[in-house]
Amino acid sequence: MSGLEELLQRWPDLVITALGVLLGAFFALFIERSVADRALTRQRELEKERERALLLSYLERIETEVQDNIVTIMELQSQILVPLQTANLSAKTTLFRWGAKLVGSLSTLAIDELMRSGLHSHLPRRAFIDLLDARQRIVSMRATIEAGEPRMEFFAGYRKDMDLVDQLDRSILEYSYSALDLLRKAQKSVIEQAGIFRNLAEKQNTS
Repeated sequence: MSGLEELLQRWPDLVITALGVLLGAFFALFIERSVADRALTRQRELEKERERALLLSYLERIETEVQDNIVTIMELQSQILVPLQTANLSAKTTLFRWGAKLVGSLSTLAIDELMRSGLHSHLPRRAFIDLLDARQRIVSMRATIEAGEPRMEFFAGYRKDMDLVDQLDRSILEYSYSALDLLRKAQKSVIEQAGIFRNLAEKQNTS
């Protein structure tokens, strides 16, 4: 039997063998790819879980920080800003001196750390804006009170316009009320978002 005749006789076996090799390679590749996809999916899920847990920890810290700021501003109103409305220029200077110490406890540290982490991108836009508004009011409130004593000293030394002084004091008191409103709004948003992420964590733990 010639080599050609033998090759023709074995051709079906060769084709079957080749197909078997190709199919085996295909299935091996498919299985390998499926395993890799599952591993990548799991890795992404773990990363999302880690980010949610970290975001929740930031929100809990912000919740505490906002509550502390609310208490501080309420103390500022009762101890400084309300008495300012009827105080003389000398007493106003003293009140602002004490106020500058009081607002030292106002903090935006937790909000700032959340912003630096980049995790604020997971929050709804409205909640993010509420936090930014609250932060801006805290910074402005602190700066305004800290500038109060030098401002009173300026008026005492150069401008004895008590009407203008009283007008400024009223505007600061009004500003503090708007700051409280924004802080309470931010507090509500933070509590809502923290609750959402706690529920997600609980569902994940029970699944």
